[in-house]
Amino acid sequence: MFQHVLAAACACLAAVSSALAQDDLRDRVVKTDGRELRGRIFSRFDGDHVVLQQGTQRTSIPNAEIAAIDSVRERVGDCLQRFDRLPDHPRHLWYLVGHAQSQQLPDLARVLALDLVLRHPDHEAARAFLGHRRRGKDWMWPDDDEWRTLPDLERAHAVWGRAFVVDSEHFRLRTDASLRRAVDTLLDLERIYQWWLGRFGESLHLYELRGDKVVFEVWKERGSFPRLNKLEHPYFQHRIEDAQPPIALTYFEGTAGRPTRLTEVAVQALLYRTLADDPGLRTAHRFCGWGETGLARHAERCLAGPPGRIAPVAWRLPLDEAALVAADPERRLVSLTHRSTRQLHFTVTDEVATDWATVHLFVTFLLTREPSTGLGQGFLDYLRTALRGAKGDSSAELDRALGRKLETLEAPFREWVRTETEREKALPPVR
Repeated sequence: MFQHVLAAACACLAAVSSALAQDDLRDRVVKTDGRELRGRIFSRFDGDHVVLQQGTQRTSIPNAEIAAIDSVRERVGDCLQRFDRLPDHPRHLWYLVGHAQSQQLPDLARVLALDLVLRHPDHEAARAFLGHRRRGKDWMWPDDDEWRTLPDLERAHAVWGRAFVVDSEHFRLRTDASLRRAVDTLLDLERIYQWWLGRFGESLHLYELRGDKVVFEVWKERGSFPRLNKLEHPYFQHRIEDAQPPIALTYFEGTAGRPTRLTEVAVQALLYRTLADDPGLRTAHRFCGWGETGLARHAERCLAGPPGRIAPVAWRLPLDEAALVAADPERRLVSLTHRSTRQLHFTVTDEVATDWATVHLFVTFLLTREPSTGLGQGFLDYLRTALRGAKGDSSAELDRALGRKLETLEAPFREWVRTETEREKALPPVR
């Protein structure tokens, strides 16, 4: 639910959200004998069964006994597809608000209502839905015990200590940016999640999001962003035991309508929620730095589009990264597969840009091979073992998953970079 409260209330909101999650029965599994089970889908890709979570209990249901599944994730995806048919038509958008409500998607309904009034400020029904009031010619927004115009509301929350807290169905966003940017970011995050499960759900045996929302903190400008080092790059912090909850952090750059590297950071967060199942690690290091970073950077170049409407696009080679890889032919893949996430993300050296470029292009090389080679699925199998099975950077496990020694891929990988560079230079530039 959209919150007009301040960051000071976030702890209370999180407690309420966790309590409600225990009673969340919005997913529905219909069995072939006509019986209906309700809860939240935990897993549908991990074997020949679906796992339904009901509070703290999980029930395994064989696929052969399932006639139909109706889930929150699928209903969110349906709403987003409907949105795209007429994204700026007020009657259609208002219909979608009601449709989301009828589909038990209250947080998405409020995000869509916010989108509607930000596009069409005089839509009275949407204003009433959001609890707004008229005062003369102005529409007033509730803000704790006060009423403010939109410009005053955004000025009041344009400092981090009073950041907006806005929820969609799977994500919670804290930001000191405008509500327009907040709404677009949440819509993009929901779309990234849809793409993630659609693209990698089966091959990675992913779990589905349920319970606590994935938390993003997005700063309105880079200058106030809590950077890790001089690179000021966005990052994801995993759960460290039970003391530090997981959180993804990024920022807006200039007039850009989408946070910097939003997809990349989202995929890192999703890896640890939907693949590793949110483990409480004891250190700042993570299991498979090269695989996580490479896949996240690959995903960043697989989605693009206007703010709020991010969508799949064909991956294209970044020539600057290809040049870095080509300029350092002595860098060995086997050494990169033993770099921790802390070395790849938090430690600044002159080689970090080449490290990022190499793991990005190598993961893309693996994923784009002919299926008959087994390299793409082998990489994903290894990633699942590394993160879910906590195998870390095991060379033997990687060689086994790929079906060959990693060293034998050095020459084919560099030849692929050279060929892709020539192909990219012949294509028209990305607009």
